[in-house]
Amino acid sequence: QNASFAAWKYYRITVLFDEIKSYSVLTENGNYFGLKSPTNFTIQQLDDYQLHLTWDNTRFAESYQINRILSTSVVDTTFVVADTSMIDFSYNPRLSGDVFLVRGIQPNYKYTYALTAQAVKDTVFRASEETILEEQEIMLLQPVIRASKSISNSTIRLYIPQDSIDGNLDSMFVLRNIAEQWEILDTFIIQSMDHYYYDYRQEYLIDDNIGEDNTDSIQYRVMTKGNVNAVVSNVVSGLVLDIPGFTYAEGGEFIYGCVTCDTMYATIIDPFYIAIYEYSDEWPVAGGNFPLDNLSWVDGVQICEDLSIQNNRTFRLPSEKEWEFAGKWDVISNHAFAYPWQSENISGDNANYMNSGDIYDNGLTPTGYYNGENGTINSFSPIGVYDLGGNVLEWCGSGNSVQDLDEISNNNYSGNDALKPMRGGGYWHSPELLKTTMRYGYDPTTTVSGFGLRIVMEDIE
Repeated sequence: QNASFAAWKYYRITVLFDEIKSYSVLTENGNYFGLKSPTNFTIQQLDDYQLHLTWDNTRFAESYQINRILSTSVVDTTFVVADTSMIDFSYNPRLSGDVFLVRGIQPNYKYTYALTAQAVKDTVFRASEETILEEQEIMLLQPVIRASKSISNSTIRLYIPQDSIDGNLDSMFVLRNIAEQWEILDTFIIQSMDHYYYDYRQEYLIDDNIGEDNTDSIQYRVMTKGNVNAVVSNVVSGLVLDIPGFTYAEGGEFIYGCVTCDTMYATIIDPFYIAIYEYSDEWPVAGGNFPLDNLSWVDGVQICEDLSIQNNRTFRLPSEKEWEFAGKWDVISNHAFAYPWQSENISGDNANYMNSGDIYDNGLTPTGYYNGENGTINSFSPIGVYDLGGNVLEWCGSGNSVQDLDEISNNNYSGNDALKPMRGGGYWHSPELLKTTMRYGYDPTTTVSGFGLRIVMEDIE
């Protein structure tokens, strides 16, 4: 019997005896004659550029037609496959202005796929009655630069949240725009970026050292890329710090206090800027000068106040927590060092202490002397600060400039503290006393050789 394709069929059976017909019975349920639609149509993203389409087989189907649809009425591409799976993908990438373009599937663009089973019988084309629709996209996270920061007068830092980096991508390019020209500043393998990751903020910290003479605003963006596709971040602008001689301390959580005593505990401090060198008679703070000493705590507070007025910034003595953070704490590894040059050991090539053996032994050393020159070891702290161990003892304050000033009246100390804290050890101390957790205390009016200071500038943002 020739049955019409793609139609429902109902059958009746009639029994004949001579000219007598029996009662005819109509089948209760019809039968559909045609190709049934494929079932269990699913689409899975394989990586940054491939979608894997799969479905269940259909009896009598010879092939399958897949229409990739950009909208409800526009077919972008038609595929014909014999198997029950297909991979659709992107290819031929190119960067056009601010947009990364590819042929084939664009990332982060939803496509609708229409699937039809088909066959040919006696040159007659037959297809399934239904089409299964499935919407899908190659989803790639857009990287984000949360902020930029002036780290010093030569360095800008970018903050990139970890959760904005797509796990389907393997490379990250940091781009810099100077004079209207984008250039690649640095390239990273995403899976190997642990030594840039600050766990406390769950961000990658990427520094750009652009030199001390560049005072123009610089633009940055980040591009993450996989095998084919890439996505580009927002654009941020950055400036270097306008005052030389300071470097930025990220702040956050760290272990404060002696590692061998009961005072060790986790604490959180705010970000701040700290002078790279001990205070001398040169401003801005610079290396190569002998530090000023014979300074009392009162002198230190007043020096900071005078600088604050002159520069319209807030300068003050560091708190003990700030001083210790700057000296020992590596924010990336969450590690505390015994000595403020990222080490558990000390020698006369690191610092100026009693009988250290250098040419300035048992006296003041020029600031920044232990910088890798003159036969020394480049002895800077995890954030790039020199002379935090040895040379002069450094006064510390409360961490609040107003509170410190309130304890001074007519150039005299009027507070209630018998002792004010000092840190760092001096040129007359033994090596053990230069450790980052050693604490000292003296009368706030004491002025003796080897008592000096280091300046903190409060965060400007």
